[in-house]
Amino acid sequence: MSAPLFITEERARAIDFSAPVYEWGEGVVVSDKAARKYAKFEDMQGQRVGVLVDSVQFNMIKDMPGTKVTTYQDYSTLLADVRADPDQEHPGREAGHRLPAAT
Repeated sequence: MSAPLFITEERARAIDFSAPVYEWGEGVVVSDKAARKYAKFEDMQGQRVGVLVDSVQFNMIKDMPGTKVTTYQDYSTLLADVRADPDQEHPGREAGHRLPAAT
């Protein structure tokens, strides 16, 4: 079994994917000290958001108006910033608060 990998058109040209056997929704890691609460993906508009570099989440949020996106090479660095800056949001698969996926 391999790590989770989104099936994108570009990846499907290079990889012969099997049918998905397990699915889960998008999520957001938010510090328990953060002042802001999130009910849906669009609530991150205009906020400072951290994502893994070249991730599907980066592509989902990079063009959201007014949003300042910071990219990270790995989850360890991203989570260190969550601890240091509780008001920055971090969408990803390793989630604390669950949000509906963007459409």
